[in-house]
Parts: sequence; C-alpha cells; structure tokens
Amino acid sequence: MKNTFLDHLKEKWQEIEKIYSVKNEKISGVELLIFQRNNISFYFYINDKSLPGVLIKSKDKFFFKDDNLPKAKNWKIINSNKSGDDKINSITMILENKEFEVTFKETVNSLVSKIYDKKSNGNECVLNFFNNLDEIKNFFDDETYPKRLSEDEQVGLFGELVILNDFILKKRGIKEGLECWTGPSKKHDFTLPESLLEVKTTKSPKLRVINASSMNQLSPEQTKPLYLIFQRLNKKQSGKTLPEYISEISDNISADSKDLLKTFSIKLLQSKYFESQSKYYFEKYDKGEQLFFNIKQGFPHVKISYSDAISNIKFAYKIDLDKCLDFKINKEEFDKVLS
Repeated sequence: MKNTFLDHLKEKWQEIEKIYSVKNEKISGVELLIFQRNNISFYFYINDKSLPGVLIKSKDKFFFKDDNLPKAKNWKIINSNKSGDDKINSITMILENKEFEVTFKETVNSLVSKIYDKKSNGNECVLNFFNNLDEIKNFFDDETYPKRLSEDEQVGLFGELVILNDFILKKRGIKEGLECWTGPSKKHDFTLPESLLEVKTTKSPKLRVINASSMNQLSPEQTKPLYLIFQRLNKKQSGKTLPEYISEISDNISADSKDLLKTFSIKLLQSKYFESQSKYYFEKYDKGEQLFFNIKQGFPHVKISYSDAISNIKFAYKIDLDKCLDFKINKEEFDKVLS
C-alpha cells in the first residue's frame, strides 16, 4: 500500500536540496515547511555545511529541558527557548556526520510520518517525535559509517519476525502484537502481560546450541514466567531474504492499518534495519525446526554473587539445548502461553 505522506517527505528532501544548491552564499541555511499542527510547525532544514536536520518552531514557549532531549554522537540538538510575543521558540536537530545522511533521512521520514498520521495536537507531535527518536538513538552513536547488520544479526532478526508473524500477531492481533515485540529495545524479545519470550535463532543445519548474551537473559528468576523459542533457519534458494520477509509482513499489516505499519517500521529502525541498506541482505532462508522451552527453576544458567566492588560485568555463554530436554514443551502448550 502506498504511503502518500512518506512519499511527500521524500519529495520534500529533494526539493530542499534543490533550494540549497542555488542559495545565496550569505544565507546560513535553508528550511522548508513540512506540516503545521496548531501552534507547531515542522521543517526540514539544511545548514551552511550542507548537513540535513529537522527544525521545529512554536509560537508558544517550549517546555523541554535540554537534559530531556535525546543525545547521540552524530547529531546535535539546539533548544532555543526565547520569550516575547514577537519571538518564535524553536528546537533544531542537525546531523553532524555526513556518512549517516541516508539513514538519518530515512529515520526522520518514519518518525515524522507516524506523528503526522496520529492527528495529535502540536505539543503532542513534538513530544512523540522526541520520544520515538530516543528509542533509536543508539544507532547514531557509532563512530563510523552506519554498520549494516551482520549475517548473524540478520538471522536473529529474521527469527524474531518468524515468531512475531506466525504466533504473536495471530494470537494477539496486530496492535497488541507489535506492542509485545520488545526485542529492539528491551532485554527479552517479547513482553506479554503474563509472560516473557526469548527467541534464539541459528542457521546451523544440525546443532541446537544457543548463545546467552547476558547473565540473567535466560535465568528462571524473572518477574514473569519466561519461555524460550529455538528457531532454525535453513539456507535455501527457494526461501526468502530478510527484506522479502519484511515486505510480506508489511503487506499484511498495511492491509489492517497504515498507522500500525509505521509502528512496525520504527521497530525495524530500533533493530538497526534500514530500507536503504536492504540491498545488501541477499541470503535466502526457509523456516526450519522450532522448539519451545519453559525456563523454570533448574534450567541451566549462570549465577554470581554481587558485590559493590564488582562493576561492568560483561560475559556470554552457550547452552546446549539437547541437554535441556526436560524443560521442553510442545507447540500446543506454547500456544496456551499466548492465549
């Protein structure tokens, strides 16, 4: 389904770049209005160093403290909180690393498109923009050119999407299902009202060995019951690439709601999946074996004694699931967890 406002934003970037290319050298930068909502106006902006940004103006005083604005190494946010009836208060967000330009524009387009369609008032638009931006800022903390997903990261995201598409969205519906997908931002991949789900995906044709990325990720000592899904992916020419599978899920979501499609897009950004990099993801996978485990007391995990003298703990370990079959449950039992 065509997202007309998203297309509009892409055209606006092209338009402001043309304006900038013929600007007077004395001008410090150019701005182009995107949309207005009540007393708030959103602009695309290019500064005197040809770096893109977003400019938000208000006829009223902003109530944003600098400490509450999302910070990242590769962008700068300027909060101009002036007073007086003849003054316009503004917040300017400028990219500071040209290498991130393509992914920056893609990110901004997704965030602006989402808040535009929500029909919120002006102040809510600003708040939602920065709240969503805060959830994806880690990507822009990299020192060098935005890194593409490694093959292991592609496999991990593919596995999460299999569980999202085949189980969560069908059992919980699209809106609640997307809310439950917390892998891009939290410790566990899915946070349901009654339970937690962690997905471990492998492309190994035989082994059932998984990596635990933190000490308590697969510990039974959680606030809710924890379940593990082991997902195997098989490399096959008849399978799907990660972008093809994402496109398939996107089509299903957009048929239900364009707004929820934007929510899905932002979740993908949080997962460091950018459409502009999708051409590099060409490995094809087919869904293979699925196993389900109840991470209850006795499940193998690492436990240490804490002390104020210990800090900055970082380690990972492997678990052989063939030695954990006492904790295995069948698909019917797993379905009940989702109901």
